Amino acid sequence: MTHFMDKKIKIIIGLGNSGEEYQNTYHNVGRLFVEHWQKIPPPAVTPFYKGRINPSPLRVLPFTKGGEKTRSIPAVATEGFMNQSGDSVKKILKEKGLKIEDALIVHDDSDIHIGEYKISRNRGAAGHKGVLHVMAVFGTQDFTRLRIGIRPKDKSLTASGPLPLEKGEQSLKADVSTEAHRAKADEFVLKNISAANMKKLEGVFGEAALQIENENLKIKNSGIAPQ
Repeated sequence: MTHFMDKKIKIIIGLGNSGEEYQNTYHNVGRLFVEHWQKIPPPAVTPFYKGRINPSPLRVLPFTKGGEKTRSIPAVATEGFMNQSGDSVKKILKEKGLKIEDALIVHDDSDIHIGEYKISRNRGAAGHKGVLHVMAVFGTQDFTRLRIGIRPKDKSLTASGPLPLEKGEQSLKADVSTEAHRAKADEFVLKNISAANMKKLEGVFGEAALQIENENLKIKNSGIAPQ
């Protein structure tokens, strides 16, 4: 967990590919996070301070619907293909009357180990096609992102380094081009998530959701981000 949010989030948008065949692939982690956010009711909110959770709960979320706790921020998944994400994000924000700086963009990140995540703002896309398209459409990289790791902890999964090997596959040679590595990464992210890794991701979803709720509430109460 890194980077406390510095602006109140008004909408969460998960990137991914539409279609049943892509539903449980690594590249659809952003959409899977949105599903988790919508289905799992939030726990009591506990504020984060300097990377640690304060043991005293701040309060139970007051947002209710039919007597049940609900999330304080709406969450939506993009439609279409990942490399057209910017168009879908623009449409969603226009319908809600919001700006890109109001959004938290959620996506998979092959530079972060699976089981980990980072909240970042105003940084490059590192080759992620969905993020690149969002930046191209809005003409900026200055927006908040939840980057959820999909990289195996014992192997590299980056566009510039060795990629995880399938059973029986030989290691890539050191002089293979960056383009070849990137193509291999593109192939990996479209694979279905294993049961073990899905369990890890669900743990990340819960932890990240708690941080987002905490920090959004803290920003609201402190007046850091005027409404």
